[in-house]
Amino acid sequence: VFDVIRGAVPRMELDEAFASKDHIANSVKEQLADRMSEYGYEIVATLVIDLDPNNNVKSAMNEINAATRL
Repeated sequence: VFDVIRGAVPRMELDEAFASKDHIANSVKEQLADRMSEYGYEIVATLVIDLDPNNNVKSAMNEINAATRL
């Protein structure tokens, strides 16, 4: 799961990543379904609830948002 997310999210802008949670969830579902079907499991759905960027990224985003309000 982490490999799928690490493979998809770094290629996106941060805003795009937040907007593409469904796309990320579908990618995770496809990868899990392929691997888990070998063991007789069926993945019905995956859910990406929230993205939690690094604190440095959050601080930078807050600074950018504050600067645009001035």
